[in-house]
Amino acid sequence: MRERDASGTGELPLETGTVTQPAIRTRTGSWGAKAVRNVLSNWATYLVSGGVSFFLSPYIVRHLGNSAYGVWVLLVSLTGYLGFLDLGIRGAVTRYIAKFHAQADHDGASRTVSSACGMFLTLGLLAVLASIFVSVFAVPHFQIPPDYARAARVVVIITGFNVALSLTSGVFGGVLVGLQRFELLNSIALGALAIRSLAIVVALGMGKGLITLALIQFGSTLTELLLGFAFSLKLYPQVAIAAHHVRREYISTIFSFGLFALLLQLSNYLIFYTDALVIGAMLPVNMVAFFAIGVEGFFRKIGADCVLSDDLRRDAKDIRRRAVIFRERNAERRGVFAGLPAGKTLQEELEAAK
Repeated sequence: MRERDASGTGELPLETGTVTQPAIRTRTGSWGAKAVRNVLSNWATYLVSGGVSFFLSPYIVRHLGNSAYGVWVLLVSLTGYLGFLDLGIRGAVTRYIAKFHAQADHDGASRTVSSACGMFLTLGLLAVLASIFVSVFAVPHFQIPPDYARAARVVVIITGFNVALSLTSGVFGGVLVGLQRFELLNSIALGALAIRSLAIVVALGMGKGLITLALIQFGSTLTELLLGFAFSLKLYPQVAIAAHHVRREYISTIFSFGLFALLLQLSNYLIFYTDALVIGAMLPVNMVAFFAIGVEGFFRKIGADCVLSDDLRRDAKDIRRRAVIFRERNAERRGVFAGLPAGKTLQEELEAAK
């Protein structure tokens, strides 16, 4: 059996042959417990990260100073647009991992993950090249004090490598979300946050500056990548990541599905990163620090609304996925005659009679 291909409706192809459908747990108690666990872990991550940011930001400002902190916020906003290279691929990985895992189509899952990794390796290289371009040609146009000019260029390049790692890490984050293991993904995020915050406190206490902060961010992202990779393979050992699993039709389908998420992602980047760039281009860079501290509470309120909507959306997607698989299974069972051997469909019986 084959689904409609990517050139038609954007559905990934299934390999010929029988795909074993695993039993789906329909007990509301089991699903409800998982939903509650996911929601609580999401909110715990949001609250802890918000609390850490609330107390850590003043500490960073006090040790770096208004100008250096303004430069930091400006550079993070400038390179934040490189995250747009995600192109909605992580959302597509989540969607198809959930689908193929439920259908026990491990080859499809392997091709999805491998194709996404191949795409992100290419996009990560593009992010590094873009950061070098921004460092050389864009940074000088902002009102950055001469004492921080060299450090600013180095930070932009380090951040480019950090974005490249973050893109690849998103593949394995998508796998964990597709497997409905939000608590593991959030545990990884909280662990990396704790290590990163402690490292920042120690580094600033030793008198380090912007370049050290960028290196700490890079190390934190690398930790998340390695842990996400390890947990993904542990929970879904049937997934094989290899170059020969990268397929053009899977890349096309992943990109076409992620295009819709890309539009939503674009609006988020315009909201969260544009203001600091405008202020940095028009006013002294220390004004960015005052703006960043002032609007942080407002953005946290927006983040709380997003956490709630994401929880509802993910639970709705899980219900929809289960309903689709249940409908497909019933359709297959309706094609089985009572007189046929157990588990043998009409199509298989006709092919055997030829």
